Amino acid sequence: DFGLAKPVTATAQHLAAADAVGTPIGTLAYASPEQIRGDPRGGTRSDVYALGAVLYELLVGTPPVDKGDLPTGKTRDELLRHISQSEPPPPSDRLSRMRSGGTMSPERLEALARARRVALDRLANELRVELNLLPMKALERLPDERYQSADELAADIRNYLELRPLRAHPRSATYVARKFVARHRGKVAVAGVVAVALVVSVVTIVFLYVEADRQRALALRRLDEQRRVAADRESTRLNSSHRT
Repeated sequence: DFGLAKPVTATAQHLAAADAVGTPIGTLAYASPEQIRGDPRGGTRSDVYALGAVLYELLVGTPPVDKGDLPTGKTRDELLRHISQSEPPPPSDRLSRMRSGGTMSPERLEALARARRVALDRLANELRVELNLLPMKALERLPDERYQSADELAADIRNYLELRPLRAHPRSATYVARKFVARHRGKVAVAGVVAVALVVSVVTIVFLYVEADRQRALALRRLDEQRRVAADRESTRLNSSHRT
């Protein structure tokens, strides 16, 4: 389906003619809403949508538009309108439905997970985090809200593989810090050990200083007491000598 693009220098006459025809082209399971509507202005972002649909299928073994999602007893135009106006469920929801609804047998689900070299529960857990975001960003209904090119989508997939912040994820200091820690886990662990060692050292030094200060104060008090005792003894001795 890739390459079903429209002339980038399309004139008003070209667009009017295409709108007049209004015939969707391409495979519906991978076609963007604007393609289904026969809108010729999707351009490369329609290809981004198709790439997102392929990525979606690579993750859960079925495209975003599944036969089970389509209403029955509808005309072709009604089905096309339904597809163009509906938003596909995130891959994690799709997998959950397949597991709980029986739309895919346990054997096929296990085979799907094996083909992805991961246990089924692990795949479900991974999909609940960032893997959901990549295809769903590409599958946005409005072209301007998708990745603006295949390169942007590819870059975000690399970001995921390299544990870097995703374009598709809302930015926050906490999120960026969490990705940094995940990306540099070994260095962060070493830095953490060093930090703990420094804290322990500082606490030990402070404790020793406080203890030394306490012992010094105690020694001074004992010295004062010894001086007072010695002075009292000397005073008693002098008084005895005087009386004698």
